[in-house]
Amino acid sequence: QIEIRVEEDWDIARYSLLSQYLKREGLPFACYTEDKGLVTPEGADVEGILIVDPVDGSRPHLAGIPVACVSVAVVRPVGEPTFADIAEGCVLKIAGDEVYWARRGEGALAVQGEERIDLISSEVDDISKMACVFEIAGRPMPLVATAIAPLVDASSLSGGAFALAARAASSC
Repeated sequence: QIEIRVEEDWDIARYSLLSQYLKREGLPFACYTEDKGLVTPEGADVEGILIVDPVDGSRPHLAGIPVACVSVAVVRPVGEPTFADIAEGCVLKIAGDEVYWARRGEGALAVQGEERIDLISSEVDDISKMACVFEIAGRPMPLVATAIAPLVDASSLSGGAFALAARAASSC
């Protein structure tokens, strides 16, 4: 049994469980987390890199806002991976039983319990009509505001600009 000091240890404790599982099962994956950075198993030729946020949205979850989720992406093992190297991803909402999964070139799937959820692609191709969701978890705030201002200004009247605490859950 693991005792977890909520804000500080949630991600670290869950990463530890993931790391133990990968090792026990002999799965050749490196892991990247915001707390640990890139960790590669000793002496293993990795098949991929797991980008993991074990509790994406822990702060709002603690405040009673049910947007926390487990976020995992699988990246091909290349020198300096980019978004283009993501092969597949999965998001599991912690408060509920929704799972969202996508594989490059094969589309996306969503399920709630045993039921499939129909996903609808957006036809929006104009940034002023786009609804965008972003997270503000970093500082200094003046730099964050400067970076997102053009997007918010362009989309907030005809589309929408929404600040949520868990990026992955907000995209579901």
